[in-house]
Amino acid sequence: MSYDRSSVTFAQVGRDKEVWRLAVDRDGRADGRPRLVADTGRYEKRHNPDGRVVYGFRDVPRSCLDRLPKDVPGRYHGKVDSNPYATARSGSTTYIADAGGNDILAVNRDGRIRTVAVLPAQPTVVTREAARELKLPRCVIGETYWFEPVPTDVEVGPHGQLYVSTLPGGPEGDTLGARGAVYRVDSRDGDTDRVARGFAGASNLAVSPRGTVFVTELFGDRITVVSHRDRSTFVRVNEPAAVEWTSRGLLATINALTPDRGPADGKVVFYPFHSHR
Repeated sequence: MSYDRSSVTFAQVGRDKEVWRLAVDRDGRADGRPRLVADTGRYEKRHNPDGRVVYGFRDVPRSCLDRLPKDVPGRYHGKVDSNPYATARSGSTTYIADAGGNDILAVNRDGRIRTVAVLPAQPTVVTREAARELKLPRCVIGETYWFEPVPTDVEVGPHGQLYVSTLPGGPEGDTLGARGAVYRVDSRDGDTDRVARGFAGASNLAVSPRGTVFVTELFGDRITVVSHRDRSTFVRVNEPAAVEWTSRGLLATINALTPDRGPADGKVVFYPFHSHR
């Protein structure tokens, strides 16, 4: 979901995969009915932008792939799948991070959709410890598995550049390590550069006008700040899921995951820049 110019843009991910926009008044109340921005499910069925990307083990023989557990796909091309997870707006263009399609889409004022970029597959070398933990055959130890990138957020940064957080497919945590990443994407030609990696659950990001990036690490219990010079912890907080930049500080959601016991305790909090530590 994103807000811009007195409207809220949001995704519907039930049977239909669509993005809608709802006008709101100055008090945040709905002004009229939502209107359809894009049908990403239909676009994905027609184009499947990552359909040529090979995921899984690219260089492992079939005899080894046949020994993998049934829940671990050995090698496959990008499937037809759409999950419009986040949106951002710049002028008359709406950008969509499609976590199912592994891409960034752009929708113009006439509703026409184009693929801005397919995010890079995420390589991970299988260690002996990971193979044992995940019950993988010994023949894949030392081999590279290419995970789907799974973009979780898109924001418009300085000079119209897009910033994207990714939450790679597969297990996250001690088994394979922190594998979330942030990319910068040229909105015109789709040229993609990695800004930083090694995030434990990069579920969302915010970008300042100067290009400073704030990343929520859902499984790392912190919000990390990445500048042109270094990277550090902005604040330690339990299960941050979303973050927005303001000129005075950060808005964030915390306690995002439902606890095993007791009621949900999700909150929206504000961290002023001058006293965030």
